Amino acid sequence: MSKLQLHQYQKLLIAAGLFFGSLIIFSFNIHHGLYVDELYHLLPARSLLLDGTLAVGNGEYLRAEFYTRYIALLFSVFGESVAVARYSSVLAVSVLLVSMYLFLYKMVGHKEALLASLAFIIMPSSIYLAQFIRFYALHQLFFFIGAMSFLYLVVNPLSFVKRTTLVIVSLVSLGAASYLQVTTLIACVALATWFVLYLCFKVSNASTRSKEHVCLLVLVAVSGIGFTLLLGLQGHLGSLISDFRYATPWSAKNVDNYLFYHQLLRYQYPSFWLFFPFACLVALVSKPKPAFFFICLFSISLILFSLGGMKDERYIIFLYPYFIGIWSICLVYLLGKLRELMLATLSTNLPFSLSTAAQSKLVSVLILFGGCFVLLG
Repeated sequence: MSKLQLHQYQKLLIAAGLFFGSLIIFSFNIHHGLYVDELYHLLPARSLLLDGTLAVGNGEYLRAEFYTRYIALLFSVFGESVAVARYSSVLAVSVLLVSMYLFLYKMVGHKEALLASLAFIIMPSSIYLAQFIRFYALHQLFFFIGAMSFLYLVVNPLSFVKRTTLVIVSLVSLGAASYLQVTTLIACVALATWFVLYLCFKVSNASTRSKEHVCLLVLVAVSGIGFTLLLGLQGHLGSLISDFRYATPWSAKNVDNYLFYHQLLRYQYPSFWLFFPFACLVALVSKPKPAFFFICLFSISLILFSLGGMKDERYIIFLYPYFIGIWSICLVYLLGKLRELMLATLSTNLPFSLSTAAQSKLVSVLILFGGCFVLLG
């Protein structure tokens, strides 16, 4: 067996382990009490099986109808229960976890992919989303596949067949995400901004400039300006801004709280949020292309969501994989430097002799112990 084949088998084995491990973790306490919002899919799904309607009380719940029909299908196969419905989200988040590992393995590195996946699987928001009968888990999965396919399409030279395939996958995935959650369009603005900045960097550098990049940049700029002018001339721009700033009564108190998500992240992940700007700088030094993509997508989206009317953690959970991606790149780089420093120190200052292999293992154990201590703390 060649070394390449061995790496492929190792990658697939880890991916399978992550998938089945996440299924087990997300299945713990899956029978917990109902959230009120879960009834928006449970009741119409039961109604579909009874009389073919999406009835909820005296009306119908039509939002994300295909997801409700998916829940009804699960009921028809496995029986009606809250746990069965919740497994729709368990499966979605588990598939997302595997997708994270495989995409990051391909575009960033093995260590970063494994660290990001392990961090994602233990995040409270991941567990919450995996046990919530709503479309947010599927939305996060579709957006991640669409965004990462777009990144791979843009930054890699590909054959016509691969490029066409990725265009279709990206458009279909982002379209599905937009169907489930209209706020996907906010993140798409962040995607477009990254794309424009990426093309500007390419065009501004004589060694990377090409006619294709120049034409794409002009096309994107003209399309963006033209589309904005068209919306303004037809009078839709004002209504879009009004919709963007709208908030239901339960969320009205945070309409003008532009620091809502900053305060949320500072409370949820105090250390990681405090040092996030530092993590961004280190990530850019270590892996510039994926780091710049993650930073643009997460930061620009977060700023835009902060300006919007409706605010809740569930609206930005789909951005967390990119937050984790930035930190995984940063930590792998810093731990690598720490390892080098510790090995250099041990080789000259140990009161007893150890082989190079033994020193390497000792350093790895110490770093692993430190990481576990931080997580448990």
